[in-house]
Amino acid sequence: MYGGAMAVLLAAIPVFGDKKPQSLLPPGFGQSAPAKDSARPVPTPPADSGNSAAPHDLLDELKLNAPANNATAATSGGDNAPSAAEADALGNVAAAVDDTSAIPTPKYDLPPQERRSLAQIGLLTPAMKGMNPGAFGALSGHRLEAVMRATAAPVASRWVSIILRRALLSKLTTPHDVNGADWAAERAWLLLRMGEADSARLLIQQVDTDNYTPKLDEVAMQSALASADLASICPIQAQGEQRSDDAAWSYARAICAALAGDAGAATSYLREAQQDTGIGGIDAQFAERVVGAGKNARRAVDIQWDNVYHLDTWRFGTASAVGLTIPATLYNTSRPNVRAWSARLPMLKLSDRADGADWAATLGVYSSAALVDFYSALADESDTTQTANSVPALLKDAYAGDTQLSRLEAMHTLWSAPNLDDNHIYARLILTARAAAALEPDSGDAKYGDALIASMLSAGLDTQAERWARALNSGSDDAARRTWGLLAVGAPQNVVDISSGQISAYQSTGVQRTRFLVASLIGLGRINAADAGGYAREYDINFGLNSPWTRAIDAAARRHEQGTVALLAAAGMQSLNWQDVPPEFLLHIVAAFRTVGMEPEARMIAAEALTRA
Repeated sequence: MYGGAMAVLLAAIPVFGDKKPQSLLPPGFGQSAPAKDSARPVPTPPADSGNSAAPHDLLDELKLNAPANNATAATSGGDNAPSAAEADALGNVAAAVDDTSAIPTPKYDLPPQERRSLAQIGLLTPAMKGMNPGAFGALSGHRLEAVMRATAAPVASRWVSIILRRALLSKLTTPHDVNGADWAAERAWLLLRMGEADSARLLIQQVDTDNYTPKLDEVAMQSALASADLASICPIQAQGEQRSDDAAWSYARAICAALAGDAGAATSYLREAQQDTGIGGIDAQFAERVVGAGKNARRAVDIQWDNVYHLDTWRFGTASAVGLTIPATLYNTSRPNVRAWSARLPMLKLSDRADGADWAATLGVYSSAALVDFYSALADESDTTQTANSVPALLKDAYAGDTQLSRLEAMHTLWSAPNLDDNHIYARLILTARAAAALEPDSGDAKYGDALIASMLSAGLDTQAERWARALNSGSDDAARRTWGLLAVGAPQNVVDISSGQISAYQSTGVQRTRFLVASLIGLGRINAADAGGYAREYDINFGLNSPWTRAIDAAARRHEQGTVALLAAAGMQSLNWQDVPPEFLLHIVAAFRTVGMEPEARMIAAEALTRA
């Protein structure tokens, strides 16, 4: 029963692009998915209290069936959704023959008592705001891995991404039917697709290298390239090359020799890699450039970008590792997670990372404080503060202007800069969140009210936003109505009047925004349960939607499985465009997070929906 239900889930997950953890190297480097799950013995995890049962309804119904309009233009990566049969086969990969027995066990310097167990893997404990070890309940590990693999990322919601990162980084009990290293690999691969290169690397480092599996080898290679930390490949390069025919491992041998100061061996290995793999051209030149930057090297390769039309992980990682500036146009050939990777690379100039920093904030990789720190450092690095309308200069005025009005005007200039798309506008709201929270509520500032509240709520500053309720609880224009809507869903308490008249008036702000408002209010329980169905019918929301996905997330919420709810929420938001998120999905996502004790996060998701609709 378990396997069949999860297989149906995989077959029904909407396709939003390439989800296999490919090497993402050029054609010829190998485009296969990470190695099959290892057949190594799986450690017996400690007993988990409170989550051992698997209710019949979740097992039967855990499958996704999103409406047809849930696909977007950002999903052009190809149709890689597994069929039901293929998905079912994913559950049997642990039975595959382990072909790694010929690889010698690496020497281990730590005493046995210092080796890390595979029974629980992760960094965050509940005391560190992580989730409990049983956050995914008793679901099959193979099936959870397959759902992670089939979930396109990044997703629409910054806040859903933040919660999912917490789940994936938590110290989780390894499911009984998977190898712990494979379990870590699948979680890290999803983190990479979310833009979380540093988080993925930290999670991978929780597994001792002598416990690596072929799948973890491949994801570790991806992580090293995403973080431009090529030296981290070297401890596993030999085993990776033996286990995989991916040409990247052959080139990595040359790179590691160069980093070790053996220029002669590096040159020889580089020649062998070119001969053995048949891969040359620009991608071999990237490897040669890295080798040339190694200790004792005597070569320098000039990289010409004129004939490079696609940015992949190999090119991103090798170019970034030696501090090359990647043309901005090439970032348009990749998913936004690659831009987020660039935001955290210290070897790149801050000015080259600014666009990536905005994306990192929008995707939930950067906090508001981190984004402020970035632009403050950018001001120190360059002369941009000399331009009155530069972002660093305006940011300084927003936080330290002489008067409240001057601070507000600086914020408004940031929010309304020309030629900004919706994602960058949202990044500006995140950037000014703490500046907005520092202001004193004043009814004279009502014309800025909706942006001020949206800015504060983008960073979770809900109590600070709530202070403005009385000052802004008036007006009949669309800005005042948007302010009312944000406070209706985002404030910790019911500080505004929620009535049919107010909701009806809110329709002038947009049809989809109004549907999101009603869905959120129902999910948060701020509309009387007896009236919820009537509101849903009035605003064309299928309040009684009884799809496999809704049954799955509702059941996971009843079981208090925060991790499962986070994963299913992301699976229901596989788009970069909020317009493609069905209001019914938002209703169930908000309600599910509220049920599992994450009501503040539920409110922030609702506020984000109204802000970005």
